[in-house]
Amino acid sequence: MAPLLLVANDWWLEPSEWAPPFVTGKLSDFAGLLFFPLLLTVVGDCMALALHRIGLPIDFTLRRHKAATAIALTCAAFTLVKLSPECNQLALDILETLGLQARIVLDPTDLVAPPVLGLSWHLGTAEISRVPLGQIEPIEARHRGKKQGVGTHLDDTIRAGAEAATGRELTEALDEYLQCKDSASSERVRCALPRFRDPFRLWQEL
Repeated sequence: MAPLLLVANDWWLEPSEWAPPFVTGKLSDFAGLLFFPLLLTVVGDCMALALHRIGLPIDFTLRRHKAATAIALTCAAFTLVKLSPECNQLALDILETLGLQARIVLDPTDLVAPPVLGLSWHLGTAEISRVPLGQIEPIEARHRGKKQGVGTHLDDTIRAGAEAATGRELTEALDEYLQCKDSASSERVRCALPRFRDPFRLWQEL
């Protein structure tokens, strides 16, 4: 929703002058800060996936430390372009080099927006607690390479809010599957995963 709100604000609300510039400017800041850290994690994980596909042992799934890093970088960059003329101009130059036209206003009052990054963190950790899609593949790769159990690899999921009992059940199922690779252990994993990936669970947590 945040990207749609950002596009609607920048392409419709601002040109139409339906709302005062103060309102549309703040709305753009809130919407941009909400989704930009999540976009950074997607771009970073796509790059990690490409490296994983050529054989590098890289975890390309969403993790709490990745979400935290993206949020910190977003907050720092936003603060600098709103307070520093030099950083503001640098950002505009970079966007122009990329063929993008933008107007970034120096305005310290825009620093009311960064608290929305807390919602970005909540959305990111809520997704992590559902066991991000693709996470089983790097777990299996690490198991093959180091002959380790999978418990430590799912700790991030439990710390993000997944139920500990469900996490232990999936850990045991994956351990058994990676050791045996039989149909019974595979079925046990398939039964455990949907408990994390309930499509309504993410919205219930908001």
